[in-house]
Amino acid sequence: MQFDWGTNVFEFTGNCILTIGAGYNATMTAPKMRAWSDASLSESGVAATAWHLVRDAVRVTARFADQQVVEVTGVVDFDELRDLALVRLKRTNRNPCRIAEAAPRIGAWVCVVGAPKGIEFSIADGLVSQMPILEGHRQYAITCPISPGNSGGPVVNADAEVIGLVSWSRKDAQNQNFATPILALRDLDPNGVETPWRTLNRGRKPRTARATSDPKPGLDGSTWIARGADDFHRTLRRLEDRPVTVVVI
Repeated sequence: MQFDWGTNVFEFTGNCILTIGAGYNATMTAPKMRAWSDASLSESGVAATAWHLVRDAVRVTARFADQQVVEVTGVVDFDELRDLALVRLKRTNRNPCRIAEAAPRIGAWVCVVGAPKGIEFSIADGLVSQMPILEGHRQYAITCPISPGNSGGPVVNADAEVIGLVSWSRKDAQNQNFATPILALRDLDPNGVETPWRTLNRGRKPRTARATSDPKPGLDGSTWIARGADDFHRTLRRLEDRPVTVVVI
């Protein structure tokens, strides 16, 4: 089923895509804030999103495009390496998104739906530029514009099927954005035991300062975790003459 990108993509996906708001507090690994991003319904009452969006949350809510608000009660299953999470919705009568049964072809036309910089349910298109193996697993490199707020949002093909979830972007290169293949959800259990947010984070140590030239830890050796002030200064010396972003969390 082919459709016109500019006018019909929202019609085919709007009922099963939701914006997630993840709240954090100062005792967790981020300051008091609320982050908005997108998720896709994969099963009745279960939504798929990026693990890094919700991993430190103490409360999460979701909103559909028609403004219906739904509480997200906890995590059902997750894969930290591939940046995937299944979360439980308190109530919903929505049909799940259509999931692609095969990987896309290189050069395939796709679009992302997300909340870049808080502009919810925004649509942007591009191509699948390559399907590299990074950090030991397959990822889709896409040319769709990606901004903060796109994390966890669906990558949709020309048949209105979700092929992947937006994960990260390489900041030291031009337009290198990456999504986790939706087929990786097969390794997660939508019927698993739900873990509430506060239980999920109980006893976890806060993350520390991170000096990085790439938002994805461990990729090509370009990210270092600095534990304490002395280690942080040593890390910066290792990165001398390289542009870095320092994130204190």
